[in-house]
Amino acid sequence: MTEPKSMCAHRAFQATRRAAVALALAASALVAQSRTVRREATLLVQPGGASLATVHPGAAVSVQQRRNGFTRVVLDGFIDTSTLGGRKEKYQVSVKAPSGAMLRLAGKGDARVVAQLRTGIGLAAMSRAGPWVHVRRGGWIESSAFAAPPPSASAPVHAPVHAPAPVQAATTVAAPLATPPPAPVAAVAVPEGALTPMKPLDLRAHPDGPALGTVRAGTIMLPLARERGWIRVRVEGWVREGDILPADTALSRSITAADLRADPQGSKGRVVRWEVEVIAFQTADPLRKELAQDEPYLLARGPGKENALLYLAIPPSLVAVARQIPPLATALITARVRTGRSDPVGVPILDLQTITRR
Repeated sequence: MTEPKSMCAHRAFQATRRAAVALALAASALVAQSRTVRREATLLVQPGGASLATVHPGAAVSVQQRRNGFTRVVLDGFIDTSTLGGRKEKYQVSVKAPSGAMLRLAGKGDARVVAQLRTGIGLAAMSRAGPWVHVRRGGWIESSAFAAPPPSASAPVHAPVHAPAPVQAATTVAAPLATPPPAPVAAVAVPEGALTPMKPLDLRAHPDGPALGTVRAGTIMLPLARERGWIRVRVEGWVREGDILPADTALSRSITAADLRADPQGSKGRVVRWEVEVIAFQTADPLRKELAQDEPYLLARGPGKENALLYLAIPPSLVAVARQIPPLATALITARVRTGRSDPVGVPILDLQTITRR
């Protein structure tokens, strides 16, 4: 049975009314979350506490709650990476410029300055784009800094919601809202406090030292120290294990297993880089007195063509790798001598540092 036209019109009227109420609620929620500072104000850690920043007139802040004439807000903006330091308490980055840093409305040098941040304060890093970092910091400002005092509630602020005027006809709808604010920039998964070069640059051993290599633009670097306009950084990456050696002055390739057995005390602690033949993956029994009970080790032969047995003690980080090496396979190892002659059979014991199957 077809509905009468009057019933269809009533349903359309009710749907339009619900849409108008939803629009009004959304608009009031936006008003509750953001307010504009109308005069210069000081952002404080807490009411009456230490100063964090000077907030400029016209800055938009997110409002959270009121207490004793103060309003808790969240300041949001962009800061140049050259003025940032490492972690500060619970915050990922901090201001390290001696004269403070400018917080801008957007990530560009000519964007409006929202606030002047004090040196040493911590900031929450939201995302990174080139030389700019999107940051936030919460704090308290005097409620009188707003154009009109926020609602008098002592808990989180909620603007009053008024019922919309009756809709006259199904074709009459509430005025459209202004263009919604842009979606927040997605956070970039980078280590806390990390920096990145704007262009390729030389990595030096120290400020006046020779170049060690070139760091490409976009490389993630962790700041460790600052001195005379220079930053000591740590760069992490991956290299092939077979292309590197331990940076140890005790490294020796020339000694043999016989040398270890001949001088068990003098060889202790020496680092060797050998090619060996893996015989089996095993765990130590009580007879291997200089291996811990159930300690994993590789029974191997070498180095090179030498027909001598070796016990290669395996650290937890290399157990999975060592298990995958089949019997009689050749491997290149770096290891530190634990003892040149173990009790009771005199087999040298070496602590593995690296192992690569040939």
